[in-house]
Amino acid sequence: MEKVTEILMQKPNTSFSLFTQRDQKPLLDRRDEKEESHIDQDGLQYEDDCEVNDGEKKAVRNQWRPEEDLLILALYHKYGPHSWKAVQTEVNRRLGVNRSSKQCKDRWLNNLNPEVVNSNFTLNEDLRLARAHRVIGYSWTDLAKLLPGHSDNNVKNHFYSMLRSVVRRVARSYFS
Repeated sequence: MEKVTEILMQKPNTSFSLFTQRDQKPLLDRRDEKEESHIDQDGLQYEDDCEVNDGEKKAVRNQWRPEEDLLILALYHKYGPHSWKAVQTEVNRRLGVNRSSKQCKDRWLNNLNPEVVNSNFTLNEDLRLARAHRVIGYSWTDLAKLLPGHSDNNVKNHFYSMLRSVVRRVARSYFS
């Protein structure tokens, strides 16, 4: 809780002191290697040398940085689960990024929430998912309730991964 308070008390656009110099170097080097980017009139972030297909620019997907994760954790504890606009505003103001409130909420729900297990599914969970899918169908939220510790997005992604592997095995045996 002390780290959370420390983060909230920091002034905007200051660097976090949560990392040692050795830990900060790779983060800073990676940031320096990136090409300059800007926000276009439609609000999407683009790189200056991005590909242009038929006059359309390709949007850049920025990875989440550790300081963004820490700040979202701290702000979630400050504002609660229903104030994602406030979280988004603070994250963008303090770190100079361009994240939407939906991105901040999804990051919390799928990655940062301590109730979500970010580990592999067990064989037992795979079987329960397959059986439940036959009964419930594609309602990922209802399926996730049967698999505690996994978000609905994780359940959906894992189900389609299982499905792809089955299709590959069938195709391999059919064409060999």
